[in-house]
Amino acid sequence: MKPSAPSIAETAAEWICQRDAGFTPAEAAAFAAWCAAEPAHAAAVAKLERVWQATDRAAEPGFGAALRARLTERRRGRQRRLFAAGGVALGALLLAAGWSWRQSAPVETAARTVLHEPPRSVLPDGSVAEYPAGAPFTVEYSPGVRRVAMSGGEAHFRVVPDATRPFVVVADGISVRAVGTAFAVRITARGADVVVTEGKVAVATAATEPLLSLTAGQAVAVQPGAAGAAPVVTVLPSTDPAARLVWRQRRAEFSSVPLADVVAHVNRHTGVQFALGDPALGAVRLSGVFRLDDPAEFSEVLAQGFDLVGEEAVAGRIVLRRRR
Repeated sequence: MKPSAPSIAETAAEWICQRDAGFTPAEAAAFAAWCAAEPAHAAAVAKLERVWQATDRAAEPGFGAALRARLTERRRGRQRRLFAAGGVALGALLLAAGWSWRQSAPVETAARTVLHEPPRSVLPDGSVAEYPAGAPFTVEYSPGVRRVAMSGGEAHFRVVPDATRPFVVVADGISVRAVGTAFAVRITARGADVVVTEGKVAVATAATEPLLSLTAGQAVAVQPGAAGAAPVVTVLPSTDPAARLVWRQRRAEFSSVPLADVVAHVNRHTGVQFALGDPALGAVRLSGVFRLDDPAEFSEVLAQGFDLVGEEAVAGRIVLRRRR
């Protein structure tokens, strides 16, 4: 029997996986075209991407490849039910990411809660660099320029303004120049990505040949050209800036923690307060990684991945119940 075509949700998940590995210019253009072809395509990407961000796995090298392999296995096994539209697709992505949801009775693992924040360094001029563990860079300041050289990984820089000494990040053949702003640089297998979160930066080749200027919210991928050729610059889809910087978000990792304790922890970090509609839910143990800056995301992940529905009782209070 001829295998059925991938569902929209499955195709969207594969695009997200490929983006994690790094787009070529042609792939970035094809992804943008696929998103624009039908409203359902863009909606599926946005929905899956929220979970991709919530689990904080986009920043982990190799996770995209592992998830893509699982998607392939499921296609071969004709397990289409895992990729039905909407919530089931989100649940499948969560399960592939390693989330678990267990009843409290046969618990063997000790409960554990860990708060994660990105490492950060204050540079000599007061600028702040945030970076995932293991991102290597060196600081080379002189009277005329503040220079940071990256040899791998990803970092976000919040630059102290100084018109007399530009702040320049050099990475994989390009330079990113700013005076006072905030931006991120990520070295990929094909070049480097630049995401601007505040202000404006200038992107150039290592030889200081100007390429383009970027303002807040814009992102590009720069791929070095062949010998003597100009670099290839690809504007990344509008969904990319937030997705590529999820590692900066404060998040809590729960391992076999009762839901009552999870809710209490989340409530300490957000203005919206969660409550359990059924006290018995408090004993159910949860493992996973949650962002602490977005209560709507917390509510949606529980609804889509774990069959709990958040009902707003009064302003600023959400009651969690099992889906009826």
